[in-house]
Amino acid sequence: MSVTFYPNNPIDALETIILHNNGKPLKGEISVYRKLFNELQDSPDNFFIWHDLKFTTHSETRNPYNKSEAQIDFLLICKKGICVIEVKGGHVEFHNSEFSFRHNGELELMKQNPLKQVEGYKFTLKEKILQKYSKKLFIDVCVFPFTNIDFSQRRNLFGDIIYTNVQSQRGISLIQFITNRFSCTQNKIEDKHNFKFKEITESELIEIRNMLSPRLEDLNPFVNNKKTFEWLGLKNFEVFDGLSKNQRVLIEGIPGCGKTTFALAYADQRRHLKGLYLCWNKLLKFQIESRVNERQLKNLEVNTYFKYLIDLGIGNLSFEDSLEDFRNKVLTFFTMRIERQYDYIIIDEGQDIINRGIEDLLNSLTAQGKGLTSGNLLFLCDSEQAYSLTEENINDDIDLLSMYFTHFQMHNAHRSVNNPYIRQLASRVLEDVYELGTQSTKDLFPNKIFQFLSFKKAKTQMVKDFLRPVRNPNNSLRGKDCILLVESSLLTVENREELIMNDCEALTETNVTDTSNILRYTSPLKFKGLEKENVALIVKQPTAINQHEIYVGITRAKSNLKIYVINE
Repeated sequence: MSVTFYPNNPIDALETIILHNNGKPLKGEISVYRKLFNELQDSPDNFFIWHDLKFTTHSETRNPYNKSEAQIDFLLICKKGICVIEVKGGHVEFHNSEFSFRHNGELELMKQNPLKQVEGYKFTLKEKILQKYSKKLFIDVCVFPFTNIDFSQRRNLFGDIIYTNVQSQRGISLIQFITNRFSCTQNKIEDKHNFKFKEITESELIEIRNMLSPRLEDLNPFVNNKKTFEWLGLKNFEVFDGLSKNQRVLIEGIPGCGKTTFALAYADQRRHLKGLYLCWNKLLKFQIESRVNERQLKNLEVNTYFKYLIDLGIGNLSFEDSLEDFRNKVLTFFTMRIERQYDYIIIDEGQDIINRGIEDLLNSLTAQGKGLTSGNLLFLCDSEQAYSLTEENINDDIDLLSMYFTHFQMHNAHRSVNNPYIRQLASRVLEDVYELGTQSTKDLFPNKIFQFLSFKKAKTQMVKDFLRPVRNPNNSLRGKDCILLVESSLLTVENREELIMNDCEALTETNVTDTSNILRYTSPLKFKGLEKENVALIVKQPTAINQHEIYVGITRAKSNLKIYVINE
């Protein structure tokens, strides 16, 4: 990922998020947000950008308006330095040494000079917030995105600080403008003071990021754990607190909306109680187990549903069983008294389990056989991820189960939140999987979908896109942030030699939590419930047969996705 925003807003929903006090969209800031997002997508360098960053302090030396607080429209930090951006969204003019807005044909004087504003914020950061990095390069920029005045013609007065629609129309991007200002400011200061600026290192970038956006660990009233509320945050804390007071909660949500994070917070709240965490996917089980150990949830048992039933002694249960046979075996088994009892049970990826006798297990293992009516249960599912797995419609099962639960639906994806094309591709696949192979779809998502006539050609492209950057120590792309998801039917012994690259190893339960710089592969179905920043999805021509697996693969990506379609 080349650019990360704080907060990480959905790029296609900014008009509903970035608002004025009167509830209307702040069009200027929205325009700048999208410019930065679009222009930095393919950057080889890492950028961290904050929007609407507030500090309860202000520079004492550069504070002409005697402000007690600083409110920065955008803060951009990269290896070159630190850039403070002030945005004015109206039609800005400059007369008699003063800036004005033109509103309905009338000039309205600005209460504050934007150049002095942004300069003050720059020094606030330098003197009050990031004193440790005061020797790094700090710059300030004003952006008037809807103004058609070329302020660069008056460099003696404004220098190269103001970016307007004029530069944009000339083909000068905002990032080009900022980069040029970094260079000009650096040369000017270095020539004048015989001083050399040092770039901000990757470790320093991470340190600054953590300073400006610390984890919300103070929100957790149950245990001081950094990761519990990564997703929950301020806005969702009240929702979590309210739901967690219910004995039985069913959460239905799209991939990446935070269901698993919610589950771990739920477990944190009950750490003194005996719990059971069940999922269907073996790799997910091992990752959850790792996160449970991090939290020191010693009373929480983690297992896959199938393995747990086998461990209980159900006997001849098999993956080859039909759904009816599977359910009958579970029902027959749980007519006997089960000695194991739990204070609470969490079911993750429940869409894969719901029609396999899960209600019999829940009734037997909680509240002395009254689990669905009086037990403490958390059930997490996504009906779309069960699409076409079986001939049954699990929505009916969800509706029946919800009679006993507080039913909550989560609609906002926090995985891939800053890349709407991932969500749009997933929606297209669900609506009509054949659309993925059309030229119109490829044109709509350029450089995201590739067609190949052979494994060899696909492999060559994947080496270029993933393996070489991972191997290159000067590239920020790392194996731990990537996954190759290969359609299950393509992962035959014969195909692996042709398709899988050297130095690329299979993802297993022993390395699923490993963070070394190694590129790994598995199938989308085995990776269900997991996620990576960057995903390469290798599939056959889209059909109703592989529709579900393609959908699952797409929704595993957090930031970047490339799809390689094999026509063989």
